[in-house]
Amino acid sequence: MVIASRWLSAGGFQLHYPAHWRVVKLSPAIAAEVEVVLVSPAGGTIRLRMSEPAADSEQLLRRLPDGSALSYSLQAPDDAATFLAEARQILRSIHASK
Repeated sequence: MVIASRWLSAGGFQLHYPAHWRVVKLSPAIAAEVEVVLVSPAGGTIRLRMSEPAADSEQLLRRLPDGSALSYSLQAPDDAATFLAEARQILRSIHASK
């Protein structure tokens, strides 16, 4: 997993995120499953998990070329308008790694 300013490359996917968001890696380096949380300044989160299969509490975002599932869940803060707009932008930026 590579976490840089404004982009993340993990497992079979990459994404871009706003500079004021934080990235928290949840899965160990040797795990077959990749799990990461993006945290907005207002406290909302996007949890992304690459595994097989998606958990019941998660939405399937896409299937990656290796067949694994990339799923997500959102936890919006009380003032959700900015969070939801930025979360949508992050989720749209996700693409398969080359």
